[in-house]
Amino acid sequence: MAKPLAKLATFGVGLALATAACVVNSTDVPSLTGPSEMGLSFGLTASPDTITQDGASQSRIVLSAFDPSGKPAVGVSFRLDMIVDGSFAEFGTLSARTLLTGSDGKATAVYTAPPVMPKFGFFDLCSPSIFSNPLPNNCVQIVATSVGTGFSANNYNKSVDVHLVPPVTSRAPDAPMANFIYSPTFPAVGQEINFNGNPSAAVAGRILIRWDWNWGDGTTATEATPIQDHDYAFSGNYPVTLTVYDNFGAFSSATRYIQIH
Repeated sequence: MAKPLAKLATFGVGLALATAACVVNSTDVPSLTGPSEMGLSFGLTASPDTITQDGASQSRIVLSAFDPSGKPAVGVSFRLDMIVDGSFAEFGTLSARTLLTGSDGKATAVYTAPPVMPKFGFFDLCSPSIFSNPLPNNCVQIVATSVGTGFSANNYNKSVDVHLVPPVTSRAPDAPMANFIYSPTFPAVGQEINFNGNPSAAVAGRILIRWDWNWGDGTTATEATPIQDHDYAFSGNYPVTLTVYDNFGAFSSATRYIQIH
C-alpha cells in the first residue's frame, strides 16, 4: 500500500509544478512607455521659416530639450551656428550664440536676415531636405549643438532652415521707392499691428500722395496716409504689399512676409 501513495504524492507535486508553470507563462509583459531615446534629446524650430532678406526681418529660433523621461531638461547648454551652401558662414545675425534652457526646457534666439546683396553661393538655391524641391534664393541653416554630455548619439545636434526671399519691389525710372516697417516683430492672432510706410520716398521734386496696402489675407486699404493698423484672424505667413504713388502718377511696390502666431 505504501507504493501507490508515493506515486500519488509524486503525481500531485508534478501537477502543482505544471500548474505553476502555466501561471508564469500566461503573465502579460507590460508595454514600454516614455520616449525612445536613451539619453537627453532636443528639437529645433524656426518661426517664420521664410523671411524677407531686407536686413530687418526676423525669425524666432526655439530649442526644446527633454530628459530621458520626456520631461523638460533644465539648465542645458547649446551652441548655435549658421551654415550656407554647406559651409559655416556669417549671413545675417543671431541674438545669441550660446543658449541655456529654462524651467520649461526651452531656449530662444532671434535670427535677423542680412540686407540684399549679390548672390551668396554658386547656385543660389536651397533645398531643406533631399526630398524637397529646391527653392530660389538662399537658405540659412541654423545648427544647434549640445554642449556637455547625456545626449543620445542621434541627438548631438539639430538644424533648421530659414528661407530668405528678396524684397519684391516694382519700380520704374523716376518712380518713388516703396518701403515700410511694422511692429511688433512677432505678432499674434487678433493683435493690432502698426504698419508704417514713412520709409517710402519720392524722387527729388515730387511728393507721395497715396499709400495702398494689401494685407495678404484678402483685404486691402487705400489711404492718403502712410500709417495703418491691421490684425489677422488666423495664424500664418502673410505677404504684405505696399504700393505708393507720387503726384505725377508714378508708383512702386514692396512686399514683406509677416508671420502671425
